[in-house]
Amino acid sequence: MKNWKIATLAAGVALAATTAHAGPTLDKVKARGHIVCGASQGTVGFGSPDDKGYWTGLDVETCRAVAVAIFGDKDKVEFVPLSGQQRIPALQTGEIDILPRTLTWTLQRDANGINFATPTYYEFTGFMVAKSSGVTKVEEMTGASVCVCRRDRQRRSWLTTSPAS
Repeated sequence: MKNWKIATLAAGVALAATTAHAGPTLDKVKARGHIVCGASQGTVGFGSPDDKGYWTGLDVETCRAVAVAIFGDKDKVEFVPLSGQQRIPALQTGEIDILPRTLTWTLQRDANGINFATPTYYEFTGFMVAKSSGVTKVEEMTGASVCVCRRDRQRRSWLTTSPAS
């Protein structure tokens, strides 16, 4: 019991003696006076400018929350519209500070140095079919024609794992 108390006290003292440091990105943001966020090129609900150029959406509000945490001001943020192909290189090169954009967390991206925070949005794939088709599950769609986005990560996954492919 005595050794446990000593170990706990020693750990507490060691932790108290260390100073937390968020790193060079936060230092750069503070020196600049605002955060630079990667944004979509206009995805309604996630990130798009209104008719006056004011950005709104889930991803945008995440950027604004970070700005409030750092500066106490939700408008200390600059939005950089990026395509799907531009977003990861922009983050890796420091063109943007954070990327709270629709970006699937994968092991490959994790292993390549993309640091993910807690997910803010979960998605799934669903299909709309005519009620008269009688289709109630994907397995009943064998041979069906399906429209999907050309470079969509979920499309590749669905096409390679679906029994209907």
